[in-house]
Amino acid sequence: MPLDPSTLSKTMRKLNPHLTNPVTSYTPAEEGLVMVKPKRKKITVKTDYSKLLFPFLEASGIDRPSEEVRFHVERLWRFDFAWVLGMGFDRGGVALEIEGGAFSQGGGGHNRGQHFIDDMLKYSTAASMGWLVIRRMPKDLLTMETVRLLKGAMQ
Repeated sequence: MPLDPSTLSKTMRKLNPHLTNPVTSYTPAEEGLVMVKPKRKKITVKTDYSKLLFPFLEASGIDRPSEEVRFHVERLWRFDFAWVLGMGFDRGGVALEIEGGAFSQGGGGHNRGQHFIDDMLKYSTAASMGWLVIRRMPKDLLTMETVRLLKGAMQ
């Protein structure tokens, strides 16, 4: 039996007196009124780590890396930052990957099943091509430990 919109409005106002027009959140359906949940917008913030990273690396005696380096001919895989040490991207080098989202509510994309498996293939393929990948959390990026890891990998 369908609900009368005026009865519904009165009930909704009792539950939430700040609601100005409670019926606008509802849409007619065959069996009465059905609440329509508003879609949440997914907000993604991409931090420009290069603004902080480049001066830090240069002050530590490490050359400026290339950004968003595509290292595979057939796949669209990219490294966040890379130093090409051979004769080209397919010859290997040192890559720095920033792994965000580990502590995000629900986990970041890189912590979800298929994405995690895809990352495993990416890093394994990179290793087979001669790349040494340093993976860091954002909070650990601008540390002397990162400098030691990068300098060690570049020797």
